[in-house]
Amino acid sequence: MQVRYLDKSGMERIRVDRNTLDHISLVDEKQLQDKSRRYYFSETRNISSLDLWYSNLDLNMEHEQLVLPIRPTFRIAQPVYHQGLFEGIVIVNVDAGLILNQVIRSTDFEVMLIDGEGELLAHPDPKQAWSRYFSQHKNLYDAHPDDAFELIHSTKKQVNGIFKVQLSQLFKNKQKLQILLSPKKETLDSLLRSNLFSALAIALVVLLISFPLSWLAALVPARLQQKLSSALSDLKRSQDIIDRHVMSSSTDPAGVITKVSHKMCESTGFNKDELIGHTHSLLRHPDVKSETFKELWQTITRGDTWQGELRNLTHYGKAYWIEVVMTPEYDAAGELTGYTEIAQDISPRKELEKISITDALTSCYNRRKLDLLLATELERFIRYQQIFAVILIDVDHFKQVNDTFGHQSGDEVLVQLAASMSTHIRKVDHLGRWGGEEFLVVCPGTQAKEAGLLAEKIRCLIESETFSITHPITISLGVAQCQQGEEINQLITRADEALYQAKHEGRNRTVIAP
Repeated sequence: MQVRYLDKSGMERIRVDRNTLDHISLVDEKQLQDKSRRYYFSETRNISSLDLWYSNLDLNMEHEQLVLPIRPTFRIAQPVYHQGLFEGIVIVNVDAGLILNQVIRSTDFEVMLIDGEGELLAHPDPKQAWSRYFSQHKNLYDAHPDDAFELIHSTKKQVNGIFKVQLSQLFKNKQKLQILLSPKKETLDSLLRSNLFSALAIALVVLLISFPLSWLAALVPARLQQKLSSALSDLKRSQDIIDRHVMSSSTDPAGVITKVSHKMCESTGFNKDELIGHTHSLLRHPDVKSETFKELWQTITRGDTWQGELRNLTHYGKAYWIEVVMTPEYDAAGELTGYTEIAQDISPRKELEKISITDALTSCYNRRKLDLLLATELERFIRYQQIFAVILIDVDHFKQVNDTFGHQSGDEVLVQLAASMSTHIRKVDHLGRWGGEEFLVVCPGTQAKEAGLLAEKIRCLIESETFSITHPITISLGVAQCQQGEEINQLITRADEALYQAKHEGRNRTVIAP
């Protein structure tokens, strides 16, 4: 329906409208509006630059008035950053009417779409849809007073003949959308007639078999046996293909592995006997945060599917990345029998991602990654008041090193510097090459005084380090803590001024910005 760019003040700068399939228009500048007070602007500006924001599925409103004819709308937005600074958002309005029409269209069921509060969003009868907006329309508590609470809040797949389908994985918002399906009366009557016909047919077959027609009794089982054998062969071939090419495993409800594919054994270096009887913690990489597994278990134990990326270790200690879909499994009685995992090795893709954020010479973060980290820390500071500091580092007299020993030796010095600093900063800190012979350390949750102590530790380390050249290597450091109302470029400028002061006062020292 619409694509817009809002600048950092919330003012529309570009708006493209699509009123029909073929009619697309660029809105005149005089008609552009201030959207700074809209919830989608304030919520999107507070998310990470790499995240997407999803709206509720609702009706289009303008100036607090419902736009008629009604147009179901779903919005997706993303913040825009330039050089680490927030510059606005891009937001797309999608006409959800076609989606809803497909959802509720059924010859056999009465289909309803509800949210987590029991409001009806879609219904075969348009006079019952969008109960939140029309007081005369019934919500789920009005339509099904006895079952409404259980339909909304329970994890059961059906309640009193009404079947439930969760849409949380499709609409990634907080609306808790569900589809409810009730078989129509004519559907039930048709099933009853079909069952009666089936019962009569079975009775007739039993009578026929009872007659002494031995040729019929022999011929039919022989053909059935042949078809069954053929079907089983096809099934086994399919299972063999999946087993050889798809990483998969099954566990019991406690997470103990009961079955693994050949491909999983091949990828992990473990044989089946080494995996079966253990949990997936056998493969867990020590760098994976416990919060990731906590979220995984919370998701699957409440009956939902978990999808995400995990870093594992092979039997030989080699790290690899997988994209995982983990699903709970139930028996015919609705009892949990365990969990099934399907995985895909995404190590090559992760390696490309690593290359895109890594400095080719020193193997620490590059400028692009540092900009993203600084933007993230600034967002966290604005939103949660979590302080952070930066340390700007410059190699003293580095031009002399290049002029005296050559650029190759200069590169070797930078590589050794990065390696030494990487091993002596904290796990929470981020080291990157800012440019040339300059490095930057981003220190989350750190005051200027603490960052100054870390800077001195790094300075002393480099001063005592033995390098591959005979020339002594020292560094100068400027430290600054982010202040209220300060942008990233202002923070870096203060750190740079502190670094300049350290150079001016004789180099090989640390200066903390006031």
